[in-house]
Amino acid sequence: LNADASQPSRLYEYAMVLATAGQAEKSIQWFQKALDAGYKPRDDFYMNMAYTMADAKKSDEAIAMLDRVLQRRPQDVSLLYGIA
Repeated sequence: LNADASQPSRLYEYAMVLATAGQAEKSIQWFQKALDAGYKPRDDFYMNMAYTMADAKKSDEAIAMLDRVLQRRPQDVSLLYGIA
């Protein structure tokens, strides 16, 4: 797959496939490609990317990303579990 700016949602979907397959490092690269291609992320994008970062042992980055979402959604208890 090449980063196609006309279909950034496909790049995000591919990142999710990689994350599900346990390829966290590669998945993070594809999350970034989706953003670079103009993907308009919602909070679930950042949550998925954060959980993938945690799987890749990038805890500080994952916590910072979850914290950013939590600031916008303080009532979302599931984010607290992700941070813990």
